[in-house]
Amino acid sequence: TQLNTELTLALGNADERREAIRNASSDLAGFAQEMIVLGRGQCLVSTSLRDVALPIQVPDFDSLEAC
Repeated sequence: TQLNTELTLALGNADERREAIRNASSDLAGFAQEMIVLGRGQCLVSTSLRDVALPIQVPDFDSLEAC
């Protein structure tokens, strides 16, 4: 109950998508199709402080060159 930021990864199962939408702090209903096709390093970030989730791509740190 104290978690303000949620990360939603790809969910292929319809029941899992429904539960993720139902339990999210913000409205994920418009992202049901995106939850199916999210790829490696992609997720939806949602928070109780915002009405809309933000899709993000996390960089593949293994492929980055060392500084």
